[in-house]
Amino acid sequence: MKVFTVTAPENLNQKTIRVLTALLLAVAFASLFGLGVVQQRKAFITRQSEQIISETSLEQTYGLHINLLGVTAAGGMVDLRLKIVDLEKAKAFLQNSKNLPVLELSDSRVILRAPDENQPLISNIHQDSVIVYLYPNARNAVQPGTSVTVKFGDIAVESLDAK
Repeated sequence: MKVFTVTAPENLNQKTIRVLTALLLAVAFASLFGLGVVQQRKAFITRQSEQIISETSLEQTYGLHINLLGVTAAGGMVDLRLKIVDLEKAKAFLQNSKNLPVLELSDSRVILRAPDENQPLISNIHQDSVIVYLYPNARNAVQPGTSVTVKFGDIAVESLDAK
C-alpha cells in the first residue's frame, strides 16, 4: 500500500500557510456577510418606500373597500373581494397595472399573485360592484387567522387576518 503525502513548497513554511488560510476564510466570510447586509438593506429600502394605509384610507382615497380576505376551495385558494365604493377613484387607481392587488404574508414574506386572467376589465366595473380575485394558495401558506397584507403597488393596507 502506497501512502501519498502533500508537502508545501520549500519556500512556504507552516506559519505562512496558516496565515494565508485564515486570510482566505476571513475574505470569504466578509463577502458573505456583506452580501447579506446589502440584501437586507435593499429589502429595508423597498419596505421603506411603501405607504402603509388603513382600510378606511383605502376606501376614502381609492374608492375600494375590502369585503373579504379568506381561504376557500378547501384551502386551495385565497379569495379577496373588493367593493367599489367610488367608481371614479377606483377606476383611476386600478387602471395602472402596478396597482393590481398582491397578498404578502406578514410573517413569512410569501407573496401571492392572482393569475393574469383573473384581472377584471376596468371598463366592466360599476358603482357598488364587487371585484373577486382568486389567488392560488401555494402550500396552504394562508390559513384562517393568518396575518396578510394586501398591496397595491407601493401602497400596503394594514395587515388583515384571513377568514
